[in-house]
Amino acid sequence: MKKTRESGPQSSIPYFAQWESPDLVSEFITKSRKSQSDPRWKESGAESKNEYAFWSPNICGMACLKMILAEVTGIAYPLIVLAKQAAEYGAYIPSRTDVLGLYYAPFCDFINKEFCLSAWYSSNLSISQIEREVEKGSYVIASVHSSIRTPKSSPPSKGGHLVLIISVDRKKITKLLFIILQD
Repeated sequence: MKKTRESGPQSSIPYFAQWESPDLVSEFITKSRKSQSDPRWKESGAESKNEYAFWSPNICGMACLKMILAEVTGIAYPLIVLAKQAAEYGAYIPSRTDVLGLYYAPFCDFINKEFCLSAWYSSNLSISQIEREVEKGSYVIASVHSSIRTPKSSPPSKGGHLVLIISVDRKKITKLLFIILQD
């Protein structure tokens, strides 16, 4: 099922953070609050607070996917459930103490096989190509430095945090490393 979406700032895509309580994200990022204390942790599909704390710092890509799926299917899939399914494809490699990933080729396989969508990745799309994809209604997930959370910062490097691009402002988009397109 292909759904045409509205592009730009007035998009209908719902927002989901990688933590279930979006109002507490800044506290989780600064580590002034532990993920285990998220009062909405159960909504993630985690079996325990510890499982939630294990996954939540590493699943920004699942938050992007959840936003896309919520718009396309009308279903808000639980984040940890998505992460565990992606891990079955090798998109994440969980160890006893950490989660490695997100590995893009297996992530695209996961999206394509489980949701019958068309996902691919590239490490060299230009801003113009990204802009065209967004304008035609494709979903673009980009890997950016996590410092983009702070206005007027200059990222020291590429990658590390995945975001869903719903519009393009050429003056503000810099240092993109990786793109997944979903249409």
